[in-house]
Amino acid sequence: MLPTESNDINPTHLARARVLARNSIGNVTWHTVLLVKVFFAIPSLIKSLGTERFSVFILIWMTVVIFVTLIWGSENRERIEKLKKFGGFRALSH
Repeated sequence: MLPTESNDINPTHLARARVLARNSIGNVTWHTVLLVKVFFAIPSLIKSLGTERFSVFILIWMTVVIFVTLIWGSENRERIEKLKKFGGFRALSH
């Protein structure tokens, strides 16, 4: 049964929901700030590096980002499998 369908509201579910909401708002705010910073930094980067060097910089940057994402994703998948195996992640096993 979902917590919202229950007759009595569990305080731990409310606390988790508040923490999730607070963390979500914090993440969205942080990523918005970073996006604004990058938006204003890119023109000065292009000016200082030149278009050719900036293109090489972007290619290297994207390659690093892709590899880091792939490595993090595979490590995260392994952690989730271990947690499911030992019963530490009950939300994923239901």
